[in-house]
Amino acid sequence: MLVERKTKLMSIKEFDEVEVMDFTTVRLKHPLKPETGRPIDIGSLAYSKRQKTNEINSASGNGATLVDLNSLRAERSFFISNLAGNLGKNATTQKTTLKEMLPIIDWMDTNGYENFLEGKQQMHYAYLAYTNHLNQRLKSNDKALKITSRTAKDKQWMCRILIEIAFPDYLDTIIGGITTITKTKEPKAIIESSYVDRYWELNLELFNKFSAQLMSNDDFPPHIKTSTINSYYMPCHSRQLPILIPDTQSGNKFTANKAQIPYFDYCNGRPFTATENHTNREKDKINEFTQSFSEIKANKLSQERIDSAMRAQYAFIQCFRVLTRINNAELIKLAYLDEYEKNRDVLAQGFYEVKFRANYRHVKYRIQTKGYLLFKKYLEFRKALLGGKECSYLFFSLGEKNIGTPQPLGRQHTDKHHSFLRKMGFLHEESKALKDQELRNLNTRFLRKLGFSAKEVADNNNHNVEVADEIYADTPVEEQTEELGNFFQAMREAARKTINVSKKDTKPTTAGSCDDKSEIPIAIIDDAPFEPDCNTPQGCLFCRYYVCHADEEDLKKLMSLKFVIELIREKAIDFEFADEMYSLIDIRIDFILEQIARRSASNAELVQKMKKDVLSDGDLTTFWEDRLDYYEEMGLVVS
Repeated sequence: MLVERKTKLMSIKEFDEVEVMDFTTVRLKHPLKPETGRPIDIGSLAYSKRQKTNEINSASGNGATLVDLNSLRAERSFFISNLAGNLGKNATTQKTTLKEMLPIIDWMDTNGYENFLEGKQQMHYAYLAYTNHLNQRLKSNDKALKITSRTAKDKQWMCRILIEIAFPDYLDTIIGGITTITKTKEPKAIIESSYVDRYWELNLELFNKFSAQLMSNDDFPPHIKTSTINSYYMPCHSRQLPILIPDTQSGNKFTANKAQIPYFDYCNGRPFTATENHTNREKDKINEFTQSFSEIKANKLSQERIDSAMRAQYAFIQCFRVLTRINNAELIKLAYLDEYEKNRDVLAQGFYEVKFRANYRHVKYRIQTKGYLLFKKYLEFRKALLGGKECSYLFFSLGEKNIGTPQPLGRQHTDKHHSFLRKMGFLHEESKALKDQELRNLNTRFLRKLGFSAKEVADNNNHNVEVADEIYADTPVEEQTEELGNFFQAMREAARKTINVSKKDTKPTTAGSCDDKSEIPIAIIDDAPFEPDCNTPQGCLFCRYYVCHADEEDLKKLMSLKFVIELIREKAIDFEFADEMYSLIDIRIDFILEQIARRSASNAELVQKMKKDVLSDGDLTTFWEDRLDYYEEMGLVVS
């Protein structure tokens, strides 16, 4: 039975310094919110049966965690006594360590390893079981259980920290023979350009409107208008909605339990007027809200408007990231300069090359001219936001509640801003913050499409040619779909042209015939998957002068090629490479055969006959029979 017990509340510092007689009674003050946050009952860890919670705090609110007094594990006192001294000095680090470590202990207690702190051997078995558990989650197809290799690696690392605390100097002995989880290379970041467009639109609007409300009382409350939102924004407490969100966001888990501000007109940006239809209590509430609204509207430096102004800065930072592709490590170190040197960009008209300083060195970023005007607007806004305070950084924080002195941005500023956008309903609850790599990827594709060389693009994005080509040049899903559609259409057009030439005007090839009088191959489409080449079957097939006549000779050549590449795709040792390499040849051939069959009933019968002879019965041309034997000897295909 779970019952209450007497406990002692103290700060982490006190716990580390004061001699504690009974560690099972210790509750720690919340490291980030020592006065208001719910305490963390580390003494309850001494009991293997206790209330469980997804948070690091007690499930009983400010009260102690309920425990089964009969489940006391005396050997855990040493671990608890060592815990405080190994949490680090920084409050955020302390919270993170507790947040990641306590669920591990919960897992041990609920999976039959309550004795994991009895000795080194028991800890070894528990660590092995926990590692297997993480590997199972890595391989799981259940979205609720699935974790990334990075998460699994971090959780296993935290378990090793736990072992070091419980068994100092014995870590290597305990984890010996158990594989360390490593972070595997994740798929390259690909982002839909349409999502970036929406992200830009939203953040630009928030910057413009949230910055304006700091400059003028007339612009409070800010009117937010995007392609999906049209509402005034009114600061309020966390259980209310500051803005009307799109209907598509009505199921957002962050906003579902929030109520609209009852006395605020979101459409007109002012309090409702009390009427005779309201009760006296309602009139009092409306008047009270109106008074508070008027005070905020009259005071540019009210905390509510400073908070919104800081939101404006964070929104601009996202616009700045899109404009410059700057990485986060450099962004947070950008120095404020009285004057920013700019020059016309060498890559394209309409862009400036702007010189910044980060970590005492100069860096250059390419900004579109309208984007540079936006940057100048931010500088004016920054001056007003600081209100005469000194700050050496271009972007800054005012602390957790925006009431401190200017300080450098935290590394998680983008994630925190994105969390705000999701929780307010501006973005879908499952949307992800834009990563540096995704933005560079998008810009690389854009510039390469305009015709700039890999070297020029790499210089523009502040990385080398290899990085530009190998890491960032992936294509987003929407673009892949569009390009594939364009490819199929081009293949159909090319297929129509392959069959409209007389046989006497062509010369034979291994894949069909050729209509080229000049013997200079030309690609059938832009960015053809294979270079036109008279010396290779695939190069012949993707040349403008390739011809396939509606007769047995050319059809047998073409279908023999199809037979061989399908066999390679099916039986190649490196099947992924083979599939990628030859699938487009297969598509090209299918379109040609489709066009021949469509021209007449006799053609259709001939195509079906040749498919049976070649594709079903394996009756290949002599050239392709010999080529297939060669491929098998070389080990390209396995029989």
